[in-house]
Amino acid sequence: MKKLLVLLALLVASAAWAYEPSPPIYFRNAQGRPIYDATVTITGAGGNSACADPNCATPYGTTLGAYGLLQFYGASDNYTVTVTGSGVNLSVVVPIPAGAGGVVDNDFLASSKGFLLKTSAGHYTVLRDNRGATSAPDPNDDILDGYGLGSLWVDTTNDMTYSAVDVTAGAAIWNTTGGAGTGITTFNTLTGATQTLGVDDSGTTPAWTSAGTTHTLNLPDMGVGISRGLVNNTTQSILGHKIFADGLSGSAASAFNGGTFTVNSSLGDYDTTISSDSEQYMFHVDAGLNMVGIRNQAPSALVDIVGDGADVVMELNPVNGKGLYVRRSSSGSAPLVQFEETSGTVQPILQLNNVSAVNYPLLIQQNGTDSCRVTSAGIVQTVYKSSTVPSYSFTGDTNTGVGSAGADQVDLIAGGTDVVNVSATDVDITGEASVSGVSGDGTGAIVCIKSDGDFGTCADAQDPNTFVCTCN
Repeated sequence: MKKLLVLLALLVASAAWAYEPSPPIYFRNAQGRPIYDATVTITGAGGNSACADPNCATPYGTTLGAYGLLQFYGASDNYTVTVTGSGVNLSVVVPIPAGAGGVVDNDFLASSKGFLLKTSAGHYTVLRDNRGATSAPDPNDDILDGYGLGSLWVDTTNDMTYSAVDVTAGAAIWNTTGGAGTGITTFNTLTGATQTLGVDDSGTTPAWTSAGTTHTLNLPDMGVGISRGLVNNTTQSILGHKIFADGLSGSAASAFNGGTFTVNSSLGDYDTTISSDSEQYMFHVDAGLNMVGIRNQAPSALVDIVGDGADVVMELNPVNGKGLYVRRSSSGSAPLVQFEETSGTVQPILQLNNVSAVNYPLLIQQNGTDSCRVTSAGIVQTVYKSSTVPSYSFTGDTNTGVGSAGADQVDLIAGGTDVVNVSATDVDITGEASVSGVSGDGTGAIVCIKSDGDFGTCADAQDPNTFVCTCN
C-alpha cells in the first residue's frame, strides 16, 4: 500500500514541476529481499543528469534508498542505471518519456492565478482567473492576457461575477454569471456595468446610437428630408401618400392650406366624406365615379345636392344633357330656385317654383312686387303701368309697346302716346287711322279716318315697308 501511495504521489507531482519523474524501480536479491546500501550510477543517453528533486536542485545520490526503491527526476531521455555492491551487479535502461501535454507551473503566466481545465482525454489547458478585480472586465481583457473561454472575473467592488465567452484579442466578451449588482455586460457593444438610455431628435430615421455607457434613441421630427419621424403639434411637412382608414378629424381651428388633396390616386378608389354636426354626408366625394354629393352619400350626377329632408334635389350633370336639374319630391311651398338681392332688405328677384304647389312656377319681382310671372296654365303675366308707359316694349324703343291704362283695358303706345285704347265697350284712336285694302270711292285709294271723324283717302304713294298716309 505504501508503494502505491509513493507512486501516486510522484505521478500527481509530475504535473507541477519542470522535470518528469522516472518510473519507480524496486531492486531485490535472489532471496527476494530489498537491496540497499548498493552503489548507484545513472547516465542519460542524451547527456542529461538525474536529480533527486523535481526542480533538479540536487543531483541524485550514489546509494539506493530504503526498501531498494529507486526513482529520480530528469528531462526526457533514456537513462542507464547501474547498481553494484551487496552481492549484485545490475544494469537497466530507464526511460523518461517526453512531457508533451503535461502542465507545469511555468504554463501559468507570471503572478497570475487560474485553474487547470481538461479539454479531452490526456489533454489539459490553463485558464487565467481574476478573483480580486475592482471593476468590470472590458474587451481588452482577452487571450493575450491569458484568459480563455470560461475564465472567471470577480468584481469585488460592484459584487459582480463575469465569465468569458469570447477572448478574441481586443474584442473580448464577458457575460455576467450572477451577483448582487444589476448592471449589464454587453448591450450594443457597450460593456459598462452601469449603462443609461437617452432620447435625441437627430438623424433622418429613428435609430439607436451607443457611445460610452449611454444608448440614445434618435427620434427626429417629421419634415422634408426625413424618411421616418414623429408628428408633433407644430407646422410640419409630411410627404408621401397617407391613408386614414378610420377617418380624419380636426379641431375647430384646423385648416387645409394649399396643395392638392387627392382622393382618387394610384393607391386605389377611396371615397372622402366631410361630416357636420347633424349631417354625416355633408360633403361626399365618390372617387370611383368622380362625383360629388352634398348631403348625399350616393351621388348620381357630377354634383348631386339633396335639400333638407331630401325634399329638393339639384343635379349638375351636363354629360347626360340635363345641365342644371332641380326637382322636388314632395309638394312644398318653398321655391325650387330663388335668386335674391342682398342690398338692404333681402328681396327675391327670380323664383322657380313647384308647379303643383303654387300658381306661378316662374315669378320675377322687383322690390318685393311682382313684375312678371307665368301661371301654372302657361299664361305670362306682367304688371300694367299706364296709358303712356308700356308694360311690353322693345330694347331699342322703350316708350313704344303694349300697356294698360287700367283694369280691362289694353293700350297701344307709340312714342309715349296712347294711340289706341281698347276697352270692353270702346276702341279709342288718337290721331288719324287708315285701313289698307279698302276702296271706298272706286279708285282703289286707301280709306282713312280724318281727325275730325270724317272719312278720307290716303294721298301718298303706298310702300308696304314705309307706310305713310296723309288723309284728305
